[in-house]
Amino acid sequence: MSIKRYGSLMFSLGILLIALIGRVFYLSVDKSAVMASSDHSREKKITITDNRGVIYDRNLKKISPNKEVILGVIDPLLITDKNALFENTAELTKEEFDKKIELQSPFTAVLKADQNVPGVTTFKVNTPPASDILAVHTIGYLDDSKNGVCGIQKAYNDLLKSDSPLTVTFPVDAVRRAISGLGAKFEGSYEASDSGVMLTIDSELQEICDSVTKKYIKNGASVILDVKSGEIVAMTSTPSLDTADLGASIKTEGAFVNKCLTPFNVGSAFKICDTAVYLENGGSIYDTKVCKGGKMVAGRYISCMDSHQKLDLISAFSKSCNTYFIDIMQNRQTELLTLAKSLGFGTSNTLAPGLVSKQGSLPTEKSLTSSIALANFSIGQGDFMATPLQLASLVQTIANDGVYKKPTLVIGKTQKGKLISRENAVEEKQIISTKTAKEIKDIMINTAYNGTARMALPDKIGAGAKTSTAETGILKDGKLIKQGWLVGFFPATSPKYAVAVLSENALGGARSCGPCFKDIANANANANANANAK
Repeated sequence: MSIKRYGSLMFSLGILLIALIGRVFYLSVDKSAVMASSDHSREKKITITDNRGVIYDRNLKKISPNKEVILGVIDPLLITDKNALFENTAELTKEEFDKKIELQSPFTAVLKADQNVPGVTTFKVNTPPASDILAVHTIGYLDDSKNGVCGIQKAYNDLLKSDSPLTVTFPVDAVRRAISGLGAKFEGSYEASDSGVMLTIDSELQEICDSVTKKYIKNGASVILDVKSGEIVAMTSTPSLDTADLGASIKTEGAFVNKCLTPFNVGSAFKICDTAVYLENGGSIYDTKVCKGGKMVAGRYISCMDSHQKLDLISAFSKSCNTYFIDIMQNRQTELLTLAKSLGFGTSNTLAPGLVSKQGSLPTEKSLTSSIALANFSIGQGDFMATPLQLASLVQTIANDGVYKKPTLVIGKTQKGKLISRENAVEEKQIISTKTAKEIKDIMINTAYNGTARMALPDKIGAGAKTSTAETGILKDGKLIKQGWLVGFFPATSPKYAVAVLSENALGGARSCGPCFKDIANANANANANANAK
């Protein structure tokens, strides 16, 4: 090969080498151009904070307020000391942490302290608590996409959901691994959504209700209404729902059911309605009947708690005598059914979009022409079921001098923490005379002091109450399941709150529900006393 031809070949190879080096250099310094030309699906977007709107209580106090945490956005491929990073994480187990690192895909983790190291970008963000959510069945929780799953979070999802969440987007390869060195793109805002919703819930009373109900009631519910307005100030359903561990909650029977809004067998609490019908139609609290331990009705024997002998309406109510109330409700099926419907029994109540208190069930007037059906209805049995909310509403009407206020949960919408619009006006009507309501209040107060509801009597403020133990006809572990109730109001003088406590598979209304009612009333009284002392 001549020197001239050799030189020409070497020149050509040199040009090719320079071109190759140039191409490599171009790719190394302009990876963003490569990514820009690639499929946009080769990105991973992580929501740092969704800035969701706020749910307020009746005093514009945040319900389950957000807490400030240090959130780390982590690029696994840039981490040099994995053990040190794990020691700084606050909520991940070692197994969870190692799995996330192994996947080599960006993720977020709550950190114990700020950490300025390669591969970790930190933010101080406000995040809703993952567990111990106040009134969890009422408020609800969010899914992984930050949408409401149930309760108020679902009902007002469009209002509460942020349209500018703070996010970070990482470029990733085909198997979703972060491509180090290309950086990350941050979008959105820290600022919380201006929109919110204001509820009738009283946070302090709800905390009491949650704490006390969980202490005494394994399966059941407690509902507290404001006597004057009919507004729901607290609702607790048990077992509670752990939103931080939904898997465990799935294994717990009834954890996802809001029992405050679910119908159950009622029993003797319905004798409040009997009493109202009787007094409204000419009866007297001094009218007497004789109980010999039960009553034969259409060939069936309906037993009583005791052989009460001669008693008037006051003592029959305080002793919960079945015989007395079966007697005074004979031929009064129309009046009894009419009053029950006026009080909201047998009717559903929409508290918020998609959040509905179920209607329960009432016997028909035709069915009540049967003497045994009427007898069962008069003692709250048979074809009658009601929700704890409906029972609390019955007590609210009595304590409010006979004025029924349809229960409500939502006051209105807010903007920047201020109420800007109200929901529809509360439905109200006088359905029991003031005189009758006062007589029933006095009878219920007597029952709390001297009757079956003595276990529910608060220490200082007094109360009016009625116990109830309902047969369900359902067998469990060879035993008939009974529903226990304690319904009442407190204080005894100038009542402020109407309460219904339900315990499933109960020993009885007094034993299973009385202590819960008592502690709710005591805790509220103590809280008020402490507030007044400041």
